[in-house]
Amino acid sequence: MSNTTTANAQPQETKRGLPGWATGFGAQVIAGLIIGLIVGFIASGMDAGRAEDDASWLTTTLTGIGSAYVQLLKVMVPPLIFAAVVTSVANLRKVTNAASLAISTLVWFAITAFFSVLVGILVAVVLKPGVGTSVDAATAADPSHVGSWTAFLQSMLPSNFIGLGASFSDGEVSLSFGALQLLVISLAIGIAAVKAGKAADPFLRFTESFLKVIQVILWWIIRLAPIGTAALIGKAVATYGWDALGSLGKFVLAMYIGLALVLGVVYPAVLKLNGLSVLVSTSACGRSSRWAS
Repeated sequence: MSNTTTANAQPQETKRGLPGWATGFGAQVIAGLIIGLIVGFIASGMDAGRAEDDASWLTTTLTGIGSAYVQLLKVMVPPLIFAAVVTSVANLRKVTNAASLAISTLVWFAITAFFSVLVGILVAVVLKPGVGTSVDAATAADPSHVGSWTAFLQSMLPSNFIGLGASFSDGEVSLSFGALQLLVISLAIGIAAVKAGKAADPFLRFTESFLKVIQVILWWIIRLAPIGTAALIGKAVATYGWDALGSLGKFVLAMYIGLALVLGVVYPAVLKLNGLSVLVSTSACGRSSRWAS
C-alpha cells in the first residue's frame, strides 16, 4: 500500500527516468523546431550559388514534407467544420434557454474580440514589428478599391452543397472550399435537423459519431506536428535565410506578448466581471483538458 502511495506522489516519469514534461508533445514540437533550424541551415549552405529553381535535394525534401503536412491539415477542415457545427446546433436542444445562451455568447465574444484588437494595436504601436523588415512600404498602402457589404453577404451564399470552388491556372486545376459558405450550409442543416424532430435522430447520431472519428484522425495528424514543424522551419530557413527570419521574429514576439496580455489581463477581467474565480476556472479547464486527452 505504501509503495503505491509513494509512486502516485512522485512526478510521472518515463522509462528512462525523465519527467513527463521533458518527453511530452510540447517538448517534441520544440525539438522539431530546433532540428528544423539546424537542417535549414545545412540546406541553405547546400543551396548557396544555385539558381532559385535548382534547389538541393535537402530543400526539395523539406518542401515536400512540409507541403504534405499542411495538405493533411487542410483536407480535414471541411469535414470538421460540418460535423462540429451540425453537432453543436443539435446539442442546443439539450440546453435550457438556448437562445439566451447563444445571444450572451455572441455578446461576450464581441466584447473580448474588441479588447483583443485593442491589445494587438497597443503591442504593434509599442514594438513596431514592421520596422526594419524587408517588406516594401508600398505594399502597405491603402487598396485601390474595397468590397461592399452586399458583396460580402453574397459571398456567403454557397455555390454548391460543399462550398467547393475550382480555378484554372498555368495548365493546372486547383480546388478550394469556402469556409464561410460551408459554415452557412452546416448551420442550415443543423437547424433543419433540429426542426425535423425525431425523424432526424439517426442523422444526428451519425454526425456525432462522424465528429468523433474526425477528431481521432485529426489527432493523428497533429501528432505529426514535430515532423511538420521541422520541415516547414527548415524550408523557411533554406529559402529566406536568417536575415529575413530574424526580422520576422519581431512579429512572433509581438504575437506572443499580445496573447499573454489577452490571457493574463482580458480573460481574467471578464471572469471577474461575471463573479467567477480565475483560479477555479483555470483548474476546471485543466481538468477538462486532461479528461479529454
